Amino acid sequence: MSIEGILPIFYILTAAAFLALSLYLLTGRGGFLIAGYNTLPKTQKEKYDEKALCKAAGSLLLLITATLAVLFYGIYAQNSFLCYIAAAGMIILTAGGIIYMSKTDKFLKKPCASSNRK
Repeated sequence: MSIEGILPIFYILTAAAFLALSLYLLTGRGGFLIAGYNTLPKTQKEKYDEKALCKAAGSLLLLITATLAVLFYGIYAQNSFLCYIAAAGMIILTAGGIIYMSKTDKFLKKPCASSNRK
């Protein structure tokens, strides 16, 4: 089998793997897959809402999977403009998503109102 016959299979398998990982994260599980979060000490992990963080990472990965599919199509169709747009989109999504998830307090657990009572 020539390289031209193998590449589309590789593209499909790679996109399918990314899709499966994003769907797994969207279920709210898979915190061990999130770099940075999985290396935190247990006391630090307890401060975060793992389910919300996993869903956000899954959403980001789903968007990156879509741009990856567009990139692979651009490579297969030999459309350099489509490749450039997809690569730029992937870079912007990745940088923006990482900055958003690391700099916002949205994923910190909210203190319970009942725990503030005496």
